This record gives sequence, C-alpha cells and structure tokens, in this order.
Amino acid sequence: MDGILLVQAYLLAQMRATDRVAQAYQQLGLVEDLRSRLHREASARGLGDPAHPMSLYSALLGDPLNRTEVAHSDRYAQRVDIYLLPLWPEFSFRVHGSTEGTVGRVGFGSWTAPTCLPDVAGLKPWAAVVDQLAPILATGQLLDEWFPQRDYSLPTTAQRGQRLMLQFDFDLLQGLIPLGP
Repeated sequence: MDGILLVQAYLLAQMRATDRVAQAYQQLGLVEDLRSRLHREASARGLGDPAHPMSLYSALLGDPLNRTEVAHSDRYAQRVDIYLLPLWPEFSFRVHGSTEGTVGRVGFGSWTAPTCLPDVAGLKPWAAVVDQLAPILATGQLLDEWFPQRDYSLPTTAQRGQRLMLQFDFDLLQGLIPLGP
C-alpha cells in the first residue's frame, strides 16, 4: 500500500465534502471502492486513533523533511515533524506531538514565515492556511472547533457590515460562506 496515497486519502475523508475534495479524489484516481479500502487500511494502522505514534507518519511518508522540538506548555505540541504531500505542495504537512513521539494533532502550515493577506474577500479554498491568516483571524470570532475542523466569523471590507465564515479542516481553508450583517 502506498503510504503517501493512504495519508492523503485519510485526510480527504476527514475533510468537509466540497468540490475541492471531490476533484482531489478524481485527481488521485480514488473511486469509491478504493476509498473504502484505504479508509479501512488507515483505521487498521491507527491514523484515526487519538494519540497514535508519530513514527506511523515516517513509516508511511518516509523521514520528515524537518523535525523541531519547541518549548510549549502543551506537551503534545513540543515536537513538530514536517512532510511534503504531493496533493498540497504549496503547504507543509505538520505532525505535532510530544517529545516522546505521541501525536497531538496534524495539520497544514505555510513553508515560509506567515504573511498577512490583505483581505478575506480575495481568499480561495485550499489557497491559505491558518498560520498565514493569524493576524486576520485574531480580528474575528472562533465560531466552532472540533478537530480537524475550525470555523471563524470575520468582517469583510467588500460590503460594510458583511461577515464571512471561514472554514478550515486540518488548518487548510475549505470554504468562505457569507453570513450577512
């Protein structure tokens, strides 16, 4: 079983069912039967289990491109292993965990130092990640968070009083939904 395909298919299966997810399945040649088989394989390997070993990702994806230990109050955010997934080459895939090697969470991040984008109105799904938008997200309100999903309400300058809901899965922007004033 191709480990990279398995991880990408697992992530797609956990994301909201958007046009982008459907296009990615098609791009990867993942018909329903194969998606079901990959989902069973991912479950058998423990990808969906809480606190699974970080070594699972190196077994599936190869050695991380970078491994960093950081001082953090959350013990499951003290180590970050970074990988490249071909489906999302513009973003790093980050496995956060403890120094002992237990996963706390996974998600996408920018390759370079985060930059602030000028306005949410110009954003497109799968074209931004949370760390790039942190200054903008700080001006909004967290509406809901249930891993791997996180939704924010933000004002937009496109129309006075208009608000947008930004939906993220694994810290990757999935959708922008007008909320009204």
